[in-house]
Amino acid sequence: MSPLAAYVVVMSSFMPIPNTTLPYSILFNSLAGYIYDSLLILTFINYVIIVIHLIRMKSGTTASETFKSEAKILLYAGIRFSLDAILSILFHYAYLPNTFVCNFIYQMGCDLNNMFVPPLLNLCLHSLRPDP
Repeated sequence: MSPLAAYVVVMSSFMPIPNTTLPYSILFNSLAGYIYDSLLILTFINYVIIVIHLIRMKSGTTASETFKSEAKILLYAGIRFSLDAILSILFHYAYLPNTFVCNFIYQMGCDLNNMFVPPLLNLCLHSLRPDP
């Protein structure tokens, strides 16, 4: 990255590790975490705004029916946000031991979160909104 901050990738590791011998690696890692977490929070707020908008659009129907269908969208968004936030906190702020098992479990968590959660979310949302 630069002479002041960098990541190190070890052959036995599944994820990059901040190079602590350089002066600003930890600071850069923390700042990247703050930026990523801010984007996660903004995405979740966007989901909440969309659900509120959908509920307002359907205000002519009974509120309980509308809330039940739109609450599922908010639930799935909350699940996605929670999983992303946990993985982000583990990578940017929690210093796990640099062992094969910890790195493998973390990397598999990231892979599964990115490979299976979005398609499941998409399938569930499409089951709520059948094509006419």
